[in-house]
Amino acid sequence: PTEFDFTQSTVFSNYDILAQEGSRMVINMRTPGFQQDKELKFTVFNVRLGRGGGQTRWNIVTYADSKLLVKRDEVLQYEGGFRLPGKVTVLGTPDLTSAYKESRLMFPVKSLFQPRMSEWATAEFRVQFSQPVYSTGNLVISCQGAGDSPGYLIKTDGFVIIGTGQIAAIPVIDKTTGGLKATLKPSRPASEVALMADTPYTVSLRVYPQSA
Repeated sequence: PTEFDFTQSTVFSNYDILAQEGSRMVINMRTPGFQQDKELKFTVFNVRLGRGGGQTRWNIVTYADSKLLVKRDEVLQYEGGFRLPGKVTVLGTPDLTSAYKESRLMFPVKSLFQPRMSEWATAEFRVQFSQPVYSTGNLVISCQGAGDSPGYLIKTDGFVIIGTGQIAAIPVIDKTTGGLKATLKPSRPASEVALMADTPYTVSLRVYPQSA
């Protein structure tokens, strides 16, 4: 991913930072430094992670001199590191609709009220993803209340994801967490995109507020 930034990064005091700008950082390992066939581990703190997410690729080069003129070893486009998770963005303000509002002709007065505790309601929000989500992948939704208060109970019935059309999904409830896990396009090949990157989708599901 682009836009990794080491400008404000730090290392342990037994190392020296010679240069740091954008996605490039030069560190003096001091004596004895790297030794042949011996593993060395060091930590870089306060790194601003890249944009969008995806598999990280690293260029690691060692030099014998502080002017970076005598190159010793290098590995380029190394992908054996971590994969940076993408970002889920909630667009606008989520909407919580009472069951009475969904049946406003039957409940003309109650439909004017906000959803109340201990009554089923429908939560709806628009989201987009910085990385594509592929078929047979899972979308997980859970709710945690403020502090020690319980969150919302979630039901699978009424769960839908809509883009330009409805996205096929099989939702189940995780008995351990109470969260909803939806397998996207379960009958399609895993190489097929289920949810495109940077594209708004509307998610709707039934919830039960357990506390105010």
